[in-house]
Amino acid sequence: MARFQNALPLIGLALVASACSSSDDDSSAGVTVEQQMDTARTGYADLMFAMYSDVTDLAIDLQTAIDTFVATPNAANFQAAKDAWLLARPFYQQTEVGRFYDGPIDDADGPEGEINAWPLDENYIDYVSGDPMGMPSGIVNDTAITIDEATLRAANGVGGDANIATGWHAIEFLLWGQDFDVNGPGARPLSDYDGADNNDDRRGAYLSLVAQLLVNDLTSVRDEWAPGTGTYRQTFTSEPVRTSIEKIMTGIATLGVGELRGERILVPFNSQSQEDEHSCFSDTTDLDHTFDLVGIRNVWRGEYDAFDSTYDFNGIGLDSVFQVGSPSLGTALGTAIDNAVTALEAQVTPFDQAILAANPAGRAALQNAIDVLSDYNVAISAAASALNLTITSSI
Repeated sequence: MARFQNALPLIGLALVASACSSSDDDSSAGVTVEQQMDTARTGYADLMFAMYSDVTDLAIDLQTAIDTFVATPNAANFQAAKDAWLLARPFYQQTEVGRFYDGPIDDADGPEGEINAWPLDENYIDYVSGDPMGMPSGIVNDTAITIDEATLRAANGVGGDANIATGWHAIEFLLWGQDFDVNGPGARPLSDYDGADNNDDRRGAYLSLVAQLLVNDLTSVRDEWAPGTGTYRQTFTSEPVRTSIEKIMTGIATLGVGELRGERILVPFNSQSQEDEHSCFSDTTDLDHTFDLVGIRNVWRGEYDAFDSTYDFNGIGLDSVFQVGSPSLGTALGTAIDNAVTALEAQVTPFDQAILAANPAGRAALQNAIDVLSDYNVAISAAASALNLTITSSI
């Protein structure tokens, strides 16, 4: 898939407000804004650890399902591997709220580019429809390339941003293949893995390896947030408290406005091209959008509904800071987040058809989501201004 050229910036979010809240110290509660910020950032760190713990366990389950399929490539195991990807993916999307401020996933050494980079040029990995002269393309089919961790990590992003070799979307492509069905996802044939030729052994080895790398990368981020031992967590909870809260605010603002509204919805909405779609092979782009917003809501409320109840979280959210410092603007921001979740849940599926001019209902639902996310932008800008917080776009 070709990468679009122009990412949209956050709208009016790179600011430092001139006015502070009229209630920096809520005497009725006896808690200052800074004290509540300190409590909220600890809650945020606990939440990030819970979410990454949950998705890491689900990625391990995905790896197990993939290894089972590669060892015994039959239709039932093929579907089980796809089901494991579909199960884990929304829980990963919720963790994306922890991006965009040089945290452990996307600092200079962070693995985000190997976990969730997109769009993906399919023929960098494997054959595609219309390969020239019928010659299969990609790393899978170039037998001169050794399929091992060092090779795939080194190949990720080489020669172009869309030359993606690892992560969720590499696994997705290897499971579903290209999507040519207007009503559903890709339909990679089982013969790609159980045939006597077509490099099926190399394809299986590639699929198993990228699943292992995904687990390794998610584990590394989870461990950075671990209570007591997490290196990043220790830095985050000991730096000036406003610095931590500005990071949290930057994460929820950039994800909702610049990334989701701008790159993931508005760009394909305008281009009407599947090439700009996020999870195009499995036709689950609408869920990517929705669960990104659910992740924002998790941070706002201090709540997380985990797949495994072991990681359910009900703690202190970012909203508590505004309950002390600016209740009315905090209420407005909470309402804007809820409205955005509702708008994204109302998307018409599949996304690659909803963006087309021939689908007015789909485009109307997406236009509503775009508009509601603009309202969210206004609300978060006002809330940040009230507490004199700086939100900086990293897109």
